[in-house]
Amino acid sequence: MKRVRHLCDNGITKVPRKYVLPLPDRPQLTPAARKPSLKLPVIDVGQLLSPDRTEVLATLDRACKEYGFFQTVNHSIAGEVTRRMIDVGKRFFELRFEERAKYMKTDVRGPVTYGTSFNQTKDRVFCWRDFLQLSCHPLDSVLPWWPTSPMDLRDEVVSYAKHIKSLFLVLMTAVPESLGADPAILKEFDDGSQLMAINCYPAGEWITVEPLPNSVIVNVGDHLEIYSNRRYKIVLHRALVNTSKSRLSMASLHSVSFDRVVRLSPELVDKDHPKLYKDTDFAAFLTDTSCCETKHKHFLESRKDWRRTNPRARVDLPLRDYKDS
Repeated sequence: MKRVRHLCDNGITKVPRKYVLPLPDRPQLTPAARKPSLKLPVIDVGQLLSPDRTEVLATLDRACKEYGFFQTVNHSIAGEVTRRMIDVGKRFFELRFEERAKYMKTDVRGPVTYGTSFNQTKDRVFCWRDFLQLSCHPLDSVLPWWPTSPMDLRDEVVSYAKHIKSLFLVLMTAVPESLGADPAILKEFDDGSQLMAINCYPAGEWITVEPLPNSVIVNVGDHLEIYSNRRYKIVLHRALVNTSKSRLSMASLHSVSFDRVVRLSPELVDKDHPKLYKDTDFAAFLTDTSCCETKHKHFLESRKDWRRTNPRARVDLPLRDYKDS
């Protein structure tokens, strides 16, 4: 199957039916939706590293409870590191289709996957994007499988992945403290899994919000919701394309290693807060992702001990042009 970038490079003038969402799933372009109305909480990483971090921990707690998202600043990831990462990602998607096609795989748990959909045989509608997914741990084992073109791709992805992993570890030292939970889980993350996804979105419809320059947007993931017993909630989110030019984003997914079990912290269970989710692992999450359409949050529903009817919020996220970083 040809990918989205290949279709655009060959002068496609009409979006194929396979990429057209049903009306209920399309962005609601109301006047209110066009306004940058959502301001995410901001976490100063420098304050998280200071001896007195009571105030920033309270902000982190509120962000995870009420938004499921926040932006981080003062995180020590230099703008140049991010710009180089975006640049090499853009150059990968500009390679000849035959070069990119070498990495087309169906196993999302492999060291490298290039594609449009996690599950081409089951998805009713494909996302209007191409992605390059790279497993980043353990680097010594996965690096030989990564693309060799562009020549600097491996170096730039390794640099960015190490920086973003360091930020993740700093945040995860704070999360158990903000929850009042046992920090023992922290040792699981040093040797935990990391997947880096570089997403290319050819031109299309766009809803804008205003990100902070050189900030990193963080969202609560499925495993953190399980660990926190739904005190911190994942938010169904999406990234939309630009009307006139391609966009690129990088997502870094962190969890425990594939074979380790994620379970809720026992301090967060009592008679008023019963256990909501079954224990799970990262492998089960990836299997679910590859078997179900990712435009809906199915995984947590499958892990519930019983059904709850609380509606989930939705949020639309921008893709910042690298020139504006």
